[in-house]
Amino acid sequence: LLSQDDFSTGADLKGVSVDSLGHVRAGWNLGTVVLTGAGSVTASLVLPDGSVLIGTGPNGKVLHVQNGQVSDYADTKETAVVGLVSDGKTVYAGTLKGKIHRLDGAGKSAEIATIPDGDHILAMAWDAKKNGMYAATGPNGRLFFVHPNGTVDLVFDSDEPQLSSVAVADDGAVYAGSTGKGLLFKITGPGRATILLDCPGDEVKAIVPFKTSLFVIANEIGDAPALQPNFS
Repeated sequence: LLSQDDFSTGADLKGVSVDSLGHVRAGWNLGTVVLTGAGSVTASLVLPDGSVLIGTGPNGKVLHVQNGQVSDYADTKETAVVGLVSDGKTVYAGTLKGKIHRLDGAGKSAEIATIPDGDHILAMAWDAKKNGMYAATGPNGRLFFVHPNGTVDLVFDSDEPQLSSVAVADDGAVYAGSTGKGLLFKITGPGRATILLDCPGDEVKAIVPFKTSLFVIANEIGDAPALQPNFS
């Protein structure tokens, strides 16, 4: 077999993958899990045991998916859980209305912090070196650092309407992406940042550090979206 074309269109390729050279490898077995009571999925977090936490709207619940089974993990009683991070033991959830909750995994959550000035949380990332979490926010385009004890520090105040993504690399470098001009920032210190990239779009939706590289997902969305989504 020299290429994918050597497989007939009727070949059974379930559970395998075929590369452009015709190599066959074990692939993904995909399935579907119904999230009852969730109008939308707004965040996710893979736990050390391989199970997944799902942040949802419009009721602000966090669901636990393991071996195809769905159970309630926590209820923030807010509009939507838009960020989930963990230090490996404790899970924290950020909500659209700017609240940070500590989750106990038994269905309960405890609010530990509020982002000031009514800012909305749009993305979160855990910083293992500093033992805390970053929260990217709008509509003022600011980045905050939240300590597990609830202290909130302003790290960077951009000129963009929204910071829509944030990531921490293995070396501790912090990156944030904006909605407006679609800028990728590297945070170099409190109040300081360097523009690394003006993306071909107006929203940096996701940032994934990998070794010495950065993978950036950018969207072309037009005007910045409203921060009160309709979950109905």
